[in-house]
Amino acid sequence: MRLINFILVLIAANVSKAQLNFIKIPKQDVVYRFHAGNHNVNSAKIEKFKISRQVTFREYKEFLSEVKRDSTFFFYQKQLPSIVGQKQLTDSYNLTNEFDNLPVIGVSFESACNYAKWYQDKYGKRGKGYRLPSVMEWLSMYQMNRDKLKDTTILKSLLSDWTINAYDESMYELSSNKLIDFFYDYNFSEPAVFKRKCIIGHSFRYSVSDPMEMIWHPYFANEGYAEVGFRILETTEDDKLMKYSKTYSYEK
Repeated sequence: MRLINFILVLIAANVSKAQLNFIKIPKQDVVYRFHAGNHNVNSAKIEKFKISRQVTFREYKEFLSEVKRDSTFFFYQKQLPSIVGQKQLTDSYNLTNEFDNLPVIGVSFESACNYAKWYQDKYGKRGKGYRLPSVMEWLSMYQMNRDKLKDTTILKSLLSDWTINAYDESMYELSSNKLIDFFYDYNFSEPAVFKRKCIIGHSFRYSVSDPMEMIWHPYFANEGYAEVGFRILETTEDDKLMKYSKTYSYEK
């Protein structure tokens, strides 16, 4: 308990306003390979949107500070970065300010969704919604960056990103495009097997030639990982995918 209280003091002392900058991604045809072992090329039309760079620890700490103030202590604990299987590393990470300007790690899919909802309430523009990106939206960002933006924080990131796409064994059907529109709105009480989410992008653990290959390594939505960060997307408030990036509350 003393360690947790010490963490709270440090976080509160080092919080600053952290409104995100969003990158404009135009409407475009996004080229992708559906399966890592399939060389057939497909494409999909993706509407324009805005997306942030990976959320930094400093930006996430503002969220933590307000959750601590406005929510239960138990809920607050659940939002703290927690690297699965690495308690000592997690404790050290939360006790330092050394990584404030780097993308935050150890944040679960669920907590990233909570951050997106908090950001919408705190900084959101009227009529806009904020959520995690889909696999295809992420690829749209990546394609735009590769061809025009040349942003090294995207091209050479050492962290993958959470997406709202769910993982399902039917993705192995080479004739199916189910991946690009497969989402699952699970309940908090459901078994972990139903909480698998696709991540996408490069990381220090998986250096891939094609970011699409990352989706074959599903991660559990209620866990945080050392190699996974997140970014949020600005869309319309009535966007049909908003419900898949809902807020997640926790029971004691």
